[in-house]
Amino acid sequence: MKKTLTVIAMLVAGSVSVYSQGQFVFEGYVNGAFGQQIFNTQPTANDNYVATFNGGNGTYTVDEEVGATAFSKELPAGTQVYAAGTALTGTGYDAQLIYAPTANAALSTLTPFGSVLNFYTATAAVGLVQSAITETIPGVASAPITIGIAAWNNEGGTITTLAEAQAAGDPWGISPVTENVTLSSGSPATPAPMVYGAYSFSLGTSVPEPSTIALGVMGVSALLFRRRK
Repeated sequence: MKKTLTVIAMLVAGSVSVYSQGQFVFEGYVNGAFGQQIFNTQPTANDNYVATFNGGNGTYTVDEEVGATAFSKELPAGTQVYAAGTALTGTGYDAQLIYAPTANAALSTLTPFGSVLNFYTATAAVGLVQSAITETIPGVASAPITIGIAAWNNEGGTITTLAEAQAAGDPWGISPVTENVTLSSGSPATPAPMVYGAYSFSLGTSVPEPSTIALGVMGVSALLFRRRK
């Protein structure tokens, strides 16, 4: 007999409900009761977190502002203040989950996966990821996984992945904290809001790591060498 199980866990970006076959629901706004805001770039003096991440096209570093806001309704309530008018809204910004197929994985080992979502435009939900999407974890039917979230400026829809945003030097950011979610079989359950641990964060300017720069230089050098031959 199958059990119905609802897991309340931190997604750093919304709520997670466990479904059968390694599925869960990702959403950033649950009946107005929970939301993790994501913001655009902040004044440099306010940046308080340095994130390093490989979105799939080399490793890049970004300076972010992190911390829960009172508006976000994160528990415990936060007092972080971001620059006015910088909460992400509309289709000009994308958000996507990042994950590793094991529990307690380091942030640097996570990779982007699943649907790319935009942001709400309503005043009551600025900075919050729009819609609710059922995601299936590839190759994982029932086990703990590690999850977080990434967001970026999509340059009017022309930048479709985090890797492209990093390479193009467009603003991007990732959650500073990751959490485990245990997948389980069962009938669909009503999405439950996260109750702890979610941090708001800002986007920042993409800076390639030295190793990524070196690879780029090697690629250009190889191309020039071939042309000379």
